[in-house]
Amino acid sequence: QVNGSVANFPVYVNLNHLPASFFDTVLANGADLRVTKSDGVTEVAREVVYVDRTNNAGELHFIANGSLTNASNGVFYLYYGNSAATEPAAGATYGKNNVWSNSFTGVWHMNALTNGTASVMDSTSYVNHGTPYGGMTSGALVTGKTGNATSFDGSDDYIQLGAASAVNNVSQVTITSWIKRSSSGALVLPFSNSKTSGDMSNRFHLGFWNDGVVYLNVSSGSSSYAYYGHNDANWHYAVMSFDGSLSGNANRLGGYLDGISQSLSYGGT
Repeated sequence: QVNGSVANFPVYVNLNHLPASFFDTVLANGADLRVTKSDGVTEVAREVVYVDRTNNAGELHFIANGSLTNASNGVFYLYYGNSAATEPAAGATYGKNNVWSNSFTGVWHMNALTNGTASVMDSTSYVNHGTPYGGMTSGALVTGKTGNATSFDGSDDYIQLGAASAVNNVSQVTITSWIKRSSSGALVLPFSNSKTSGDMSNRFHLGFWNDGVVYLNVSSGSSSYAYYGHNDANWHYAVMSFDGSLSGNANRLGGYLDGISQSLSYGGT
């Protein structure tokens, strides 16, 4: 069950919770994993981020086609063990792109890193794959809140996503990220998109800065932003939500931390 009602919602499955017998049987790449609705027949799209049979771990997402509500349990079945199964193509009916078909324009699981190579894969059909720079290698992959995460050195590490044309001229945008400062006061920039490199007046941006403040920036021609104070070194689910069709700063731009709406101060309009 969920707190409200949602339609076509991507569901996260932590495979670590499955018994050892699952990892004895499932294919090493998880290509045999299939998810169906409660009838055991109607298949839904799924994405296998990874399967680790040595450490009995893994990450799976599937789309709950239809609605999930707080009125009854939603039932889905996970099938595995077909040694002849192959991975669906990303854009196929049950491929990973269709897990993120409900207005997602970018999803990055941070599951692989190769410096200078487009190795941070975008799971959506927009294929805005990220290229790590600053000498980043697989050694920067660490245990995250859900699956793997990327540890940045605070000096020159970054991931370049290129021209994300899917967000050009949009009036509504939401950015979400699991983040963790290395220490209080450490700088974390989960996401920043500018019209041109370094352009502070035409961008949207979510940043945990080294002054102990979280900045939410949505600018079009002049610098405008909101901010709230937060400065610990724990995992947090950070959200920035913008709706340009509304009027007034407080209605247009919102910030949430671990599902709790934050009291924001504003600069610019």
